[in-house]
Amino acid sequence: MLREILRWSVGVLALFGSANLVRAGLGGADHNVWWVDLRWLPSAIGGCVLAGCCIAIVAGVVIPHSRRARAGAVVACAVLAVIGVVNAVTFWMLLSRGVIASDVPVPLSILFAAILWGGAWAHARPPSVVGARRVLAAVPALMLAGAFPLLQSLTFGLTNYARPAEAIVVFGARVYADGTPSDALSDRVREGVRLYHAGLAPRVVMSGGPGDGAISEPEAMQRLAESLGVPCAAITQDRSGLNTAATIGACKDLGLSRVVAVSHFYHLPRVKLLAEHQGVTAYTAPSPQGRALRALPVFMGREVAAWWWYYVC
Repeated sequence: MLREILRWSVGVLALFGSANLVRAGLGGADHNVWWVDLRWLPSAIGGCVLAGCCIAIVAGVVIPHSRRARAGAVVACAVLAVIGVVNAVTFWMLLSRGVIASDVPVPLSILFAAILWGGAWAHARPPSVVGARRVLAAVPALMLAGAFPLLQSLTFGLTNYARPAEAIVVFGARVYADGTPSDALSDRVREGVRLYHAGLAPRVVMSGGPGDGAISEPEAMQRLAESLGVPCAAITQDRSGLNTAATIGACKDLGLSRVVAVSHFYHLPRVKLLAEHQGVTAYTAPSPQGRALRALPVFMGREVAAWWWYYVC
């Protein structure tokens, strides 16, 4: 049964990769970099390599009793697994040099490399189960696909990619009726201020919507930032940031093409996704949590659904 679960799992990855290639061919963003990074190859060659591997893997899942199809799937899984290991080693090299920082120094690529090695092992032999039992093995694979954004939050989201940019964009959160920022908002603003004082950008964009009272999120964010030493002239308020997509859109309206995006780790994969859709380069920076957020499981569950919604739509 384990072989079948792994066979279906790599099949789901191959379908995900194929869908991304089609999206990129139609002029959209290619999100394959989330699980296998081929940017070190010329785009045409990288696309051909990935397309060939995806086709071979899907063929191995669909016609597993064909020795030729299984052999092709084994080779494809092995090739992508090696690339995944190279991606992971690159991540660790950047980590050791201080180019990036992470609370969880485990790149998502190493997990997918392990799954792909397992897929190569699974395709080496024909299925040992048939009928409904074989189809049942697809359920764990689909669950893995559904949890993809959650895995991103726990790996990509907890990695700080901050580097010099045109502006630091702080995403809003709740402001209470008396104008006091919530813990989540305070965490985000303080991280944005820290990056500003580190000299990563000459301006800070405070983006959010209305507060619970008369003071909006951007207003409360600016007040806190000024109290922490950021001059008023370096702060831009964006009151149109009612959601993540609106904040990214506001960056484009402000003429920003390269920003440091500051939010909580569970939110950053969606920030990166929407930035890619709109052609904005976002270097994500997770804000430290002053204390544990009680609603964190709810926030993370919402992000899983929201990520897939924006991805599909």
